[in-house]
Amino acid sequence: MFKKSYLSLPILILLFTNCKQQNNAKYTHGPFTFTECNVMDDHPPAKKMIQYHPEKFPFLDDIRIQHLDHLSNGASMEGFMVEPKKPGKYPIIIYNKGGNHQINTLNAGAALLYMAPIADAGYIVLATNYAGPNGVVKNEEFGGADVQHVINLIQDAKSLPNADSTKIGLIGISRGGMMNYLIQKEVGDAIKIDASVNISAISDLEMTIKYHPGIEDVCEDLIPNYKEHRATSLEQRSAVFWADQLSDHTAQLILCGTQDKHVHYQQAIDMAKALEKENKPHKIVVFEGDNHGLTKHKKEVHQLIASWLKTHLSN
Repeated sequence: MFKKSYLSLPILILLFTNCKQQNNAKYTHGPFTFTECNVMDDHPPAKKMIQYHPEKFPFLDDIRIQHLDHLSNGASMEGFMVEPKKPGKYPIIIYNKGGNHQINTLNAGAALLYMAPIADAGYIVLATNYAGPNGVVKNEEFGGADVQHVINLIQDAKSLPNADSTKIGLIGISRGGMMNYLIQKEVGDAIKIDASVNISAISDLEMTIKYHPGIEDVCEDLIPNYKEHRATSLEQRSAVFWADQLSDHTAQLILCGTQDKHVHYQQAIDMAKALEKENKPHKIVVFEGDNHGLTKHKKEVHQLIASWLKTHLSN
């Protein structure tokens, strides 16, 4: 998940030239560049998975995976888009990955495992690596400037020809769950986000550090002026302290496991209590004995997410 530890979650990419500029002139974004991705050619481990377990990928003929390059605030953000091949208008899902730097980098295998099953259910799924191509653009701030990159991605995704711009959801894992909350805080009601799925999400960064001390190194490395403004930096990235700033419109699904070795499950309980206090729509599910990846309840987790998205993103 993080710089010093990682656990993947085995659940759950022509030129588009609609360049735009937000009201705040310092934020510029667009265009997209898409190139076809063939996972059998682009990612040998994914090829082996498909060859040895074809029954796990029945959707391959029904979805399209494309490499994505997105210009955001002067940085070239690489990622993927996965969408149904069948013509139509589909809700937008932004997938926010966990990890940092080169840990848990998005590749064709990640697009196949995490994004394709969601797309097969009738969604356009987009994701980018926070740090730009191969980490060359050093603008990742672990919940800083990288948040605006994802917001820019949402803004441009709304103009895709097969996107239903009135239906937007977020799925975030670990650090990606923290990103979910930060995005919502930043956009408020300016962008209507209907659903957010927060899996093993960081909602109290101070608690995360106490439970998993190696995260302090990540914060020192990636958060500007962290040592001088430690308390402020942590609170700014901890949604449990500002649940009141999240939109009343967004339905929050919170999933966690009691044996998570990276993000203590008490964070999820505290976040749910904060949302309850503010009368924000939410649901929390705690999986007894499960880990950071919720691997012991994969089927149930998949069903919960599918139901949540269908309920809150269907027309």
